[in-house]
Formats: sequence, structure tokens, C-alpha cells
Amino acid sequence: MPIHPLSTEFAKGVESFINEALRTPVEFALVEYGDALRVGPRSKDPTKFSTVCLAGDDTGPHLAVEYSLSDDPSGRFFRVQSSVFGLYVPHDEGGKSAKPIPVIRAEFQRSQRPSAHVHFHTSSQPLGWIYGVAGGDYRRSESLHFPVGSERFRPTIEDFLLFLDRERLFRGWKEGSGWKATAHRRLAEYERTQAIATVRHYADDIAEELRALGWTVEPPERGE
Repeated sequence: MPIHPLSTEFAKGVESFINEALRTPVEFALVEYGDALRVGPRSKDPTKFSTVCLAGDDTGPHLAVEYSLSDDPSGRFFRVQSSVFGLYVPHDEGGKSAKPIPVIRAEFQRSQRPSAHVHFHTSSQPLGWIYGVAGGDYRRSESLHFPVGSERFRPTIEDFLLFLDRERLFRGWKEGSGWKATAHRRLAEYERTQAIATVRHYADDIAEELRALGWTVEPPERGE
């Protein structure tokens, strides 16, 4: 099944935005997987994606970015089926470097509930106490899905980079690039697009509200 051209345009836009924010260039790979297009930082293994070294070397934090895109049922648009944004840290096993481990992950899975959620990779004695009081088996905090949005309004890579900057989790951004202004512009475009999609989904309700505001709205002629 052909991949919608807007999917490729979206992937290139994400790549361009990340390269505007970071000092070290990042190249994205687009991998067709069945009816979906997987998007993420290119690695030596063409079937997998790498994490991005935020500071340009393996001694600093890493950024994980991955999307799965597919055609909208109407065939006019594309939709994000899943996305993952994460902050990872390097570590070693027995003196040998190993894959970075996550600290926080913001995920979206269209088929899951809650669809948009966050995982915190940290230990918590109070959380263990709460499970004990509730009489349930203890679960580590990274196993919990903290809801943060919906299919329409989910976390974005722009949100995540602004979060890292705002909370001072990373401060080595590309100087003079104006990436924050780009992030806010892209967020405004995203919210507008999602609002339009919401109107299509709730057309009758939106029309009724517009009439209440004084607009003249007539339904389209429907075939017999």
C-alpha cells in the first residue's frame, strides 16, 4: 500500500526541527513497515533506530524519537499511529558501554488506553506503600501509564524539547538558531490542524455551537 506523501513531508519537518535545535546533525530514516511508515534517527541497523546524543558524544544524555505513520481512512490525510519521545542516560555493564537507559518517556499509542501517557523510570517508596494499602501487587513506576492527553491532543516532540529546556534537563542547544520560536510556531500549526480534525469528527455539535454564537450554518445537501 503506498504511503501518503504527507507522511514523508511530516518526517522531514521533524528532522529539520530537531536539527535546528541541536548542535550535532541528525539524519532520520524512513522505513516502510506493512501499511505504516516508521520514522526515527538512522542507525547502522536499517531495521532499528538509534538515540540522539544531545551533547554530541556518548557522555551526555540521549534523546529517543520515533513515529509510526499511516494513511487516514479517508485517504486524504495521514495519521500518527504511535510516537515515543524519551530522555535516556548512558551506562555501562561491567566496564563495557551498553544501550542508554530511559529516565522518562512520553508515548502515544492510538490503539491503547490511555493513548497518550508518560512513563517515569524511578523508584518510589511511597508508591510501594500505596500499593500495599490498596492490597495489590507492587508495580514499578515505569510500568504505570500516566495519562497526559488524547488521540487529538497528544504530546509532541516540540513539547518534549521545550520541557527539557524549561526544566534545565539539557542546556546545550544550538546557539542563535531560534528553535524555541520554531517550536511554538509548529505547536500552533499542530493545534490548528487537530482542531480542524475535531470539527470534522463533531460537525453537528460544532454547527450547533456556531449557530448559538450567531453564525449562519447550513448542513450540506444529502443524497436520497
